[in-house]
Amino acid sequence: MRGAMMVSTAVVAGLLASRPASAASSVVLTTSSGHPNATVVFKGASFAASEAVDIYVDTVDTLLLVSSSTGTFSGSVTLPKSTQPGPHYITAIGRRSGDAAQAAYTVTTPWNEVGFDGAHYGWNLWENTLDVGSVPALGPLYAYNSGAGGTPAVANGRVYVASETGNGIVSLSATSGSLYWKAETATTFDSTPAVSGSYLYIGSLDATMYSVNATTGAQKWATAGGSDFESSPVVSGGSVYVGCDDAKVYAFSTTGTILWTYPTGGAVVSSPAFFNNAIYVGSGDGKVYALTSAGGLIWSYTTGGSVYSSPAVVAGLVYVGSEDGKLYAIKADTGVLAWSTTTGADIKSSPAVAYGLVFVGSDDGNLYAYNAHTGALYWSVNFGSAFSNAFLFSSPSVADGVVYASSEEGTLYAIQATTGAILWTYATGSAGFTTPAISDGMVFFNSGDYDTYAFATGAGTASLRRRAHAPAISTLRPDVTLHVTE
Repeated sequence: MRGAMMVSTAVVAGLLASRPASAASSVVLTTSSGHPNATVVFKGASFAASEAVDIYVDTVDTLLLVSSSTGTFSGSVTLPKSTQPGPHYITAIGRRSGDAAQAAYTVTTPWNEVGFDGAHYGWNLWENTLDVGSVPALGPLYAYNSGAGGTPAVANGRVYVASETGNGIVSLSATSGSLYWKAETATTFDSTPAVSGSYLYIGSLDATMYSVNATTGAQKWATAGGSDFESSPVVSGGSVYVGCDDAKVYAFSTTGTILWTYPTGGAVVSSPAFFNNAIYVGSGDGKVYALTSAGGLIWSYTTGGSVYSSPAVVAGLVYVGSEDGKLYAIKADTGVLAWSTTTGADIKSSPAVAYGLVFVGSDDGNLYAYNAHTGALYWSVNFGSAFSNAFLFSSPSVADGVVYASSEEGTLYAIQATTGAILWTYATGSAGFTTPAISDGMVFFNSGDYDTYAFATGAGTASLRRRAHAPAISTLRPDVTLHVTE
């Protein structure tokens, strides 16, 4: 989240013509962006002393406070779960004096890294624009030839991708596809960036981990590892965790120092998941490892094949696929098997977990939904791929009741999560193994044609435009039924 933002009445003076507002009144927000249903904390200053102050969220009078003897007040409001992505406004108006001030708050549903978050749910819990009813109206907004594979990372209104073709690291406007910056590198990438705070982290195919400024693209550091990094990093607690083809798991500090490495018996292409201060990762040696944040072994579990799938850790279980064709659910604390189920081919795809279901693709051409507690098959959809490795490393992503997935032939599917009904498809016409990201009412997808696509509905785009302006203070009316909050 960005730093605190203040908008005084001097900024909105043109809106105050009908009120005798004080030019010094101000509202300060502790943070200026967050997800739907977030609690927004604010402070007001230089209002009239000891008067009732209405707090509006956009145009809705939500809270009534009383200023102190020095004209200050503080409080918080919780945004509705239905609050749509884009700018929203917290407005304070004194009932007696008319003193008023506004501050902007941006609602956003970012997809910061592979698997959505550190635990790799693969589920954007906050997305509330694209649901089962609106998805059929999706259409392409743009396609930018980025040269990227993997999953786009989406944060701060920007899309971040890393090129497999030598275009370096690219940052685009999420809504228009215009180029913000390109960080030229002498290497290629086969992983997904992780965005944390002001910086982006990614490993390359020249055995180097990079950190760049997410706003400017300026390199912060580059640190050599023992081999190529095909694993996508996860950032948590001031550390960057990533697997490496040298058969090790690495922990870097956010300043680029190697904190520790843990040796496995095979290449670590799997992206580590971080949950409850532990790291979970698969290895080419056929094992799933649980490590402490200091690099110590908690447990390991042996499957029947190489584990290139990235684990998802949800409700005490570690879900992961193996090249033995099985999906495993392993108890996160003990490493004991809870259940496993068999598909018709290798599983390199990483599972997503939502609504009590586990979604995963298999190289048999099917996308499966299993009961997350028992492993019982809920539904499957055959993607009709003519390729032998229908999913390979492509993984499903979930948001607002919809599962998004693609097979090697390059067609992107949107499927109803609870029924398996196909809601929408889009054919890029080029084979590839990539995973979609869903953020702020849009779907982002790197195709095998090396284009980065963005999809949205016309209604969603229009509604974002309508929210671009602050409500006129002169039009806001107090709710006389509100009682003062102590």
